[in-house]
Amino acid sequence: MTLRDAVLGGTNPIPGGLVLGGLAGVAQRLQRPDAASRVAALPEALKYGQKGLTLAIAALSDPYVEVRRAAYRLLVNRREKQVQTAIAQCDCYPLFRAGRSVSGQTIQALSPDGAYVATRTRQGLSRIWEAATGEEWYRVPPATGPVGPCFLAAGGQLWIRTVTVPRRPGPRLEVWDRGEKLWELVGHEGQVGAIALSPDRQTLATGGYFSEIKLWNLQTGKAIVTLDKALIGGGHRGAVMALAFDPLGEYLYSSGYDRTIKQWHIKTRDRPRQPFGKTAAVLKLLVSPDRRHLVAMGWDRLVYIWEIASGTLKATLTGSSAPLACLAFNHNGRVLAGGSSDRQIWLWYVPTGQPCQTLTGTEGYIEHLAFTEDGQQLLSAGSDRHLRYWHP
Repeated sequence: MTLRDAVLGGTNPIPGGLVLGGLAGVAQRLQRPDAASRVAALPEALKYGQKGLTLAIAALSDPYVEVRRAAYRLLVNRREKQVQTAIAQCDCYPLFRAGRSVSGQTIQALSPDGAYVATRTRQGLSRIWEAATGEEWYRVPPATGPVGPCFLAAGGQLWIRTVTVPRRPGPRLEVWDRGEKLWELVGHEGQVGAIALSPDRQTLATGGYFSEIKLWNLQTGKAIVTLDKALIGGGHRGAVMALAFDPLGEYLYSSGYDRTIKQWHIKTRDRPRQPFGKTAAVLKLLVSPDRRHLVAMGWDRLVYIWEIASGTLKATLTGSSAPLACLAFNHNGRVLAGGSSDRQIWLWYVPTGQPCQTLTGTEGYIEHLAFTEDGQQLLSAGSDRHLRYWHP
């Protein structure tokens, strides 16, 4: 018998050949050049206690995506401390691919925490669902007029929609709490282009087509103040199309057709700062969970990442062949997702501005994105009326 007669554990043995079984055989199979053999050996490794677990953890750094993905899926739900540490340190986003999808009604919104989904029936009934289980939580009756921008709060409790009222110059803002109407807010002269909710869910910000920004107290249903160029100076000249609170609710960021991005201090409401340079007209703003970066999505198909502390443009993200429609940060703000009308989802690394990967497989343009709170899944929805889950 020669060395070529040896057969690694788990393969078909040659008559009279030496079978290297046990942990040694698994370890050798994990060193084979073909990825398929390494993937097949991973479940076997977990049968050999701590040493086998160490081999599986090492596979998270394998040069092949297929091997890293297989190792991640085997380990992600284990509770050992060393496994949890390895999973937390693993860059799982290059491993993302399409998972299950749910089809049905038109999707109006995803909550920012990826936990709830708002859908609309043909009759205009809004239904709020738990994303993980598919169980309906509550319903909101059809509006009495055309519905504009909507917002589903994290936790799914608050549902906010704008409704055009016949023979009125401006829309009505409806705030619903678990299916019960909480407030009807009226005050904008023109259409509402943007909605943002403070992290404590006490203050609602709305941006109008006539350059005004209104802050509303959701405890009283009353307007707090109107921020515009006439009242404070330094406001926008033109429609306000994007609003975003920072994660602590200390600042509100706004942008619009005048190509400026402004920073408002919520408590003092002083003249707004404009630390960021001009871009194309901005349609979406997002503040990273660590408060370090502000992201602006422009008409020019570009995404701008600004460092908030210095006002420095850190990166300009490219790649999409069509304007982006939605953005989402992962849980720690290190990865940004963008969805567009070219049926693709782009993932970028925020610290470097480099692309991570492109997700394909949808049948329509992407309108909504949200990461789950642990960052291990991305939810997408769009014109094909499918809710899709992306994960390793």
